[in-house]
Order: sequence, then C-alpha cells, then structure tokens
Amino acid sequence: AEYMGENHDAIIALGHIYEEVGESQKAHQYFERAARIGNPDAKVALAGYLIMKAIRKDDNETFRRAYLLLREVLWTSKDNSKALYYLGLLHEEGFGVDKDVNAAVNYYYEKSARLKNPRALVRLGLLHLDGRIVVRDPTKALDYFLEAIKFKDPEAAFRLGVMYDMGEDVPRNVRYAFDYYQQATNGGYVEAMVELARLHENGELMEPDREKAYELYYKAAEKGNAKANLALQRFNRD
Repeated sequence: AEYMGENHDAIIALGHIYEEVGESQKAHQYFERAARIGNPDAKVALAGYLIMKAIRKDDNETFRRAYLLLREVLWTSKDNSKALYYLGLLHEEGFGVDKDVNAAVNYYYEKSARLKNPRALVRLGLLHLDGRIVVRDPTKALDYFLEAIKFKDPEAAFRLGVMYDMGEDVPRNVRYAFDYYQQATNGGYVEAMVELARLHENGELMEPDREKAYELYYKAAEKGNAKANLALQRFNRD
C-alpha cells in the first residue's frame, strides 16, 4: 500500500477487497484515504460503505455523513450514477434525510437508471414488481431487469430467474430460470445458488444431480444462507 502514492483506483480496490473478506476496519481506512484525495468515485465508494455500515448499526449520524458526501459529489459530477442511486436509497428509506419516495423514484433512481446504473435499474424493477410505491407493472419490471443484466448484474439475473421459475408474471420456463440462476451464481449471488441447487436436486430440467446440488448448497451455506444450511442437514440425514 505504501507504494501506491495517490492512485485512488488502487486504494478503492483495496478497500473493496478488505470489505469482501470481512475486514471492515481496514476497508474503512482505505475508503477514507481515497476520499481525502478528492476524487468523486472515491467519495461515492466511502458513502456506499458508510450506508451499509449504518444499516447494520441503525446509525443516523453515519447516514447523514454519507448523504453529505453524495451531495458534495453531485455538485461537481451531477451525472454520477452511483451517487444518484445511493441518494435514491437514502430518500426512499428516510436514512439521514426526510423520507421522500417521490424524489427517490422519480428523480434519483430514474436519472441513475437513464445513466445505465444496474443497481438503479434493479431497484426500479423491484418497485414495479411490488406495486406499493409505484403502480405495479410486471412488464416494466421485466424490462428493467433485462436492461440491468446487460451489465452482468447478478441480482438482475436472480430476479429474472425467480420470475421464470414461479411463472407468476411471465409464462413459466424452467430453462430460462436455470440459465438466469446460473448467471447469478457465477456472479456470487447466494440466493441463486440455493435455487439452482434445488433445480439440480429435483431434476426439473435434467436428470437429478444430488452431488451438484450438495456442492451448491454447501457453497451458499458457507456464505451464511439459512435455507442452504437446512438443505445440508436434510442431505446428511438421507
């Protein structure tokens, strides 16, 4: 780290690496260091980290700091799609700011989605599927997920898998469900591993493959998925 000088990309990357392996204190240090350089992407990375931290601890002061960092970014980079997405999240939930779902959806998420931010696209898809904040529109939700998957977003792939698996808003298609769950699994999306394991176990598309199912359940259980843990217990009893 001492040889990186002021390379903010390398510093942010290190922060994300430490975050992924659960070393949150070191991740925080690198995000803080990157933000001090003054680069907008570094400030957004720090804000995103602070939001996740504040959600775990229900810490309004940390939410507020993230909000101010993001507003600072928009002063100089008004089309920063990640900053817009995070501000949408804060306004939707009332984290560190007054709750304003209209601003969250119709300004922050919509603008971020127009800039092709996959997280905003997925969030809008979920909102249109749910129908409590905006009018329920499964077709629009499907379009948002399909747009997000162009950017290899694993949650978008998972949501498409669920839609085709359940067959509630689209005709049921296990082949599509399997392929989307596989894409999401390749992207590390834990819930997709569990659903893909179920399809392998039940043999809905091919011959049952308990060995592959067990492997996927095990991988998901290592990530702390309770459903996968139950499946492993069932396997061990059989």
